[in-house]
Amino acid sequence: MINTRESFQARNQILYPILILLWSIHFLPFLWPDARLWGINHLLFLEPYFTIIFVVVGIIGLVLLIPSMGRRVVVWFERVAGATMESGCEIRWLLIAVMSIPIFWFLRMPTNLLGDGYTVINNIGNDLPVIFKWSEIGAIWVVHLVSQILPWGGLEQGEYAFAIVSVLSGSVTLLVFLFLANEIGRTPIERLFAVCMFICSGWMLLFFGYAENYPILWPFMTGYILFSIQYIKGKKNLLWPTVMLAIALILHLQTLFFLVSYPVLLFSRGTGKRLYRRYRWLIWSGAGILLTVAMILFIKKYNQQLEFQMHFLPLITGRPLTPNYTIFSFQHLVDIINELSLLIPLWPVLVYFGVQCKIKGSLNKINGFLMAFGLGGLCFLFIIDPRIGMGRDWDMFALTGLGPLILVLRQIYSDGDRIRRFIPALTVMSLILILPFFITNLSYSSSLEYVKWNLRLDQPLSKAGIVMLQNYYLNIGNTKASDSLVQRSNELFPDDNWDESALALAQSGDYVQAMALVESKLKKDPYSPKTFNVRGQIYNLMGHYNNAISDMEQAVRLAPDNHVFLSELAKIYQYAGQYERMMEALRRAQRYDLNYNMMLRGMTMGFYALKQYDSAFVYAGKLVQIEPTYKTAYLVAGASAAKLGLRSQTIKLLNRYLEMNPPDGPEKSTALNLLQQMQ
Repeated sequence: MINTRESFQARNQILYPILILLWSIHFLPFLWPDARLWGINHLLFLEPYFTIIFVVVGIIGLVLLIPSMGRRVVVWFERVAGATMESGCEIRWLLIAVMSIPIFWFLRMPTNLLGDGYTVINNIGNDLPVIFKWSEIGAIWVVHLVSQILPWGGLEQGEYAFAIVSVLSGSVTLLVFLFLANEIGRTPIERLFAVCMFICSGWMLLFFGYAENYPILWPFMTGYILFSIQYIKGKKNLLWPTVMLAIALILHLQTLFFLVSYPVLLFSRGTGKRLYRRYRWLIWSGAGILLTVAMILFIKKYNQQLEFQMHFLPLITGRPLTPNYTIFSFQHLVDIINELSLLIPLWPVLVYFGVQCKIKGSLNKINGFLMAFGLGGLCFLFIIDPRIGMGRDWDMFALTGLGPLILVLRQIYSDGDRIRRFIPALTVMSLILILPFFITNLSYSSSLEYVKWNLRLDQPLSKAGIVMLQNYYLNIGNTKASDSLVQRSNELFPDDNWDESALALAQSGDYVQAMALVESKLKKDPYSPKTFNVRGQIYNLMGHYNNAISDMEQAVRLAPDNHVFLSELAKIYQYAGQYERMMEALRRAQRYDLNYNMMLRGMTMGFYALKQYDSAFVYAGKLVQIEPTYKTAYLVAGASAAKLGLRSQTIKLLNRYLEMNPPDGPEKSTALNLLQQMQ
């Protein structure tokens, strides 16, 4: 039997090479700066002195593995743990959470270019109605409600609303982390190590004023895990985790992937456990049938609906924009390793410790729950398409690391006290491995350079990011940088003008060339709503209304919140004589822009065609204010006023219409006849 000293030395021999490898690979980007190493390349964007700090602290962490050094630091570590992580320190934990608020706030991110930051800020802070995206409607509502009580307007309103939600979410999540550590660790030092592992993770960046709809999800998902563990232990009833999970589902549908853990929780004890024991075969049979039906429906929907298919990675053949990126492609697997390196910097070390330990029967229920939670996250990580590149879309996948981390920590702690001597070294190494990521994104110049690097990495997916960066430079008055990005975008995406060129060809009567151009564009990007919209307009010019409607409906399904596409679709419905569907499309367009002129034109003509003259008069009046040179607005407003018996307004509006010198025709004759009737 191996004694404790021999076991310690054996583990040291394994730990040293693993930690040295994890530390040294951060220098690889200096040799290959363009390599797909976005999870560990942050030293590239920092001043040289930080690399020196990285080297020095890394050496200190490795030195702490020396038994004589490690023992001394463990004693200090235990004193800190005893002062902060003893059971009954809940007031101290609350104070720590409250004290984190100013830290998160004053160190918050200087820009919001990582991810979809300014896109979501614009949604909250511009003059248009807020778009409540179906998959994250609850999260958007929370930020929107916060924005309504702020004194600022415009982009500032959106930025501060997201920053407040982010920081408060971080404070609450930190408090939950402290309680979670208390549940999974048996001794104060184990609990403190768990807290250090939670904090030394890339997901903590979400709480430094991060502008996205994910931070608000964290208090509830971590709360769900905490209350689930407490329920399995008999400390809480099932209502607590159920409420947390339900709120998380309302906030963001990403939570659906973690639902697989709920049946495990439900059957772990109490009535659920008794039902499971009695009807185990029936439950598993029902689950198998449900899973089979769900898979069939998924495959059918995936094959038939582009708007559904676009959210998931292809299994074998990549998409035209990213032909080498599939579920099991090398690039995607490398991205997953990068993501894990951000979320759990010491994941190979923790996995090594975990596999060395035996699973004890008393821990199986909680481990089973955490395995199910982790499995749902792993499924999400593998099959969801990071449509702007995983380096920028890392935040969407941040929750996937939480379940595995807690599971591995519990597994390690179940095997006695063997990790105790390594805790100081592992804590120091975890901190220094993740610190470059934080410093890069919390510093202005380095955060900009990191975003630019990510845009170069996934150029076919960078169009929206380049536009966002271009608008950012424009807003801060750097027109030179903005113009250079416009030029770069034109060079990278020369086919962007194909849609306009195709429409111009169709308007000149060259339908063959126009259709050839849009077909070529759709081969390159089969998920482009703009191209479907343009092809629909070409079909309309050709008089093929059914084809036009089909394509424009597809454009709306791909971009359901685009008021322009909805208004164009309404116009085709009008040409086809489908006035009810026309008005439905226009009402949807109105939700996203109350003053869009094409929507107002459609509303005006639609209500007049439906003989709802009071509504036609109101919308024609709005159109006159928005587009005072549009002659038809005065004619419809005057004709509606005549139907409503408003004599003076009829005369005024129709005279204004005639003053604009309309061409001879039925419309002018109508105006003259109505004026004659008013005399």
